[in-house]
Amino acid sequence: MTSVKDTSAAHSPGPWNTWDYEDPDYPEVFIEDDNGYRVAYVDREVEDVNRANADARLIAAAPELLEIAEIHLAQCLKRIDYECEHLEDFWSEEGEQALTKLTTEAERIKELLAEINS
Repeated sequence: MTSVKDTSAAHSPGPWNTWDYEDPDYPEVFIEDDNGYRVAYVDREVEDVNRANADARLIAAAPELLEIAEIHLAQCLKRIDYECEHLEDFWSEEGEQALTKLTTEAERIKELLAEINS
């Protein structure tokens, strides 16, 4: 069985929160962890302030999204292992296509996680 690398030490632990710095000289939204460590910031001196705020929320969701991706990958790998073990018992063209799709998704998730950890 293939394992999923633990990435918990590779980045600041979540949850991350957005924090609106309302000083007109510094129009930024900060992304901080629960200890107040500034993980990132988004400059709101752009044409579309709503987009900048949405970008900040997306960045703040990164730890949870990463956790979900790791869980999904682990589930995909378990399913692939099970299907490969029982392929001869329940073979069908649709099943083989689903297994191929699942394997492709798992490989893409592994690639993304490798990029995050590099």
